[in-house]
Amino acid sequence: MSRPPRARPLHALRSGVAAVLVGVVATAAAWYRLGPLTRATVWAEDGGPFFRDRLAAGVDGSLLRPYAGYLHLLPRLVVDLGFARPIEQYAVTIAGACCVVVGVVAGAVFVLARDLVPSWPLRLVLAAVPVTVPVVPYEISGNAANLHWFMLVLVPWLFAARVRTWWAAGSIAVLALVAVLTEPQTLLFAPLLLVAWWGRARVAGLRALPVTLAVVVAGAAQVVTALTTERASRPGHPTVGDVGRGYLLQPLAGAWTRHVGTVAAAVDRHGAVVVLLPVVVVLALVAAALVVGGWRARAQVLALAAGSVVVWTAALVANASADGGWGEQPVAAFVGAPPTRTPPRRRCS
Repeated sequence: MSRPPRARPLHALRSGVAAVLVGVVATAAAWYRLGPLTRATVWAEDGGPFFRDRLAAGVDGSLLRPYAGYLHLLPRLVVDLGFARPIEQYAVTIAGACCVVVGVVAGAVFVLARDLVPSWPLRLVLAAVPVTVPVVPYEISGNAANLHWFMLVLVPWLFAARVRTWWAAGSIAVLALVAVLTEPQTLLFAPLLLVAWWGRARVAGLRALPVTLAVVVAGAAQVVTALTTERASRPGHPTVGDVGRGYLLQPLAGAWTRHVGTVAAAVDRHGAVVVLLPVVVVLALVAAALVVGGWRARAQVLALAAGSVVVWTAALVANASADGGWGEQPVAAFVGAPPTRTPPRRRCS
């Protein structure tokens, strides 16, 4: 049932305030979890290709310059911000901007999930994921080059959103444009755009047009870039074992500990039940959501659950260096292994 016209501005105000509060808290938590050493260090491409490209080509020549076969709009915008500050503050500026991005993602997820998850405490749990996952401050957060991973958290909610105003439609379109121009794997969630269109009145359905156009334009740019730019990384040929066992020992294990190598040690000592039990729990929760949820909730749950596996598999197929050979070696070989969600962090000299 739609809200009375007088109630809509108040509801929009409450949603906006809630998003800001969640975003501020998430930003502060992300900043705190980084620690002083990480905040004061320039990592990986932030001090390498992105820095050099900005120095050599300026803003206009670097924002949409391909690197590693695709576009990185958001990391390059963050690097531009770093250039606007004194050079001795470059590291903390990058770290701070990255934490703000995490806060924006958390706030957006909190608001966009309200139609499917009316309970605000449960939405807080969803919004906290980009901050609280154990591996985040050690492998992903505080590094502009890794902001593309957070876009994968955000886009399922952006693409499936059923907005009620044209202002909201425009805002979501901007976020979607930035997200897709930052990470081409966001296109794997493009089918969720159908959720925003399906079964709505003509005028209401048209509010899905801005985000759809944004995804099409940005997606076309990423596809053209991928087809016309040479990548240094060779494609991989993972086996089913590499994908399956690797998923259990890396992304799944990383959901509850940053020391993913200890999970391999536990499996070696106690057997596969260590990782299979969490899988059973997750599958039971997914099944419950599919049974009790409406069709939109079912589509979202399937997209999130399947998307996790598909993104992992796509990363192994696209990058031979990411394949740890989990299917060919005994579990004991991975005791003490680091996370492989991202390339190992490199401190820039």
